[in-house]
Amino acid sequence: MTVLGKTVMFKIARRLLSSRQAYVWPKIAEDTQLLSKSLKDPPAKSRMVILFTPRSGSSRLCGILTDTQKAGQPGEVFNPALIPKVAKRYAATSLNGYIRALLSSRVSGGIFSCKLTYWHLYQVFGSPANFILQVQPTHWVWLLRRDIVAQAISMSRMHQTGFAHSTTADARQDQDGQDDLFHYDAFGIAKMILSILFLERFSEALIRRHSLEPLRLNYEELSQRTAGEIAEKLTKHLGTQLDNSQPILANHRKINSQKPSYLNSDLIVIMHFLWA
Repeated sequence: MTVLGKTVMFKIARRLLSSRQAYVWPKIAEDTQLLSKSLKDPPAKSRMVILFTPRSGSSRLCGILTDTQKAGQPGEVFNPALIPKVAKRYAATSLNGYIRALLSSRVSGGIFSCKLTYWHLYQVFGSPANFILQVQPTHWVWLLRRDIVAQAISMSRMHQTGFAHSTTADARQDQDGQDDLFHYDAFGIAKMILSILFLERFSEALIRRHSLEPLRLNYEELSQRTAGEIAEKLTKHLGTQLDNSQPILANHRKINSQKPSYLNSDLIVIMHFLWA
């Protein structure tokens, strides 16, 4: 990356990080009976956190892990947009109570697992140290995508169409109507690239600063592996044994646009100034 590219990215990073305000917990109705039910089981001792960047295959990965019944129920439970709905399910009126409820109730195979981006972590907890202190992860996975341009185009398509992936048998049918809604936005895609780089750099800094040893995965590798192979790799990382008699489903299907995916001249010019 050029000096200009680094300067732009770190300006964006400083602006985002400095603008953070303390997370305000949503108003959740008190329900002592429901909360007690959420806390009745002891907290899971094994806790896996999947750090990821958008459009890197995390939905398929987490669907596979859920199907194993050996790796928790990974989801975006620390995404600020989703917290109100999940917290209501457990009658969690505070972040501390929410974490305790998750560690007791959202467990499978004796394991709690979740996925989050660095930005979600920072918005809710303020710092990686605070997140680690409160959640106390025992296992980490770091999932990204090597082809960052394809990733940014996929993000742009998702933002424009509101369509992330298919869970139907006919992904082609789902795709046809979405292509009409997507237009190639070079500047928007360049912005997405900066956003991805921001998440990658700060996630790597978190890993270094806290001497973590995550299982490193990438979209391209997972795309070439079967659901069974992925499940075996992750359960091995967790130190559990996969039940081969348990069928593992892969309901998430990749949506491939039929529109050309080549880079147009505008994006090439932008990338030249930032990363040439």
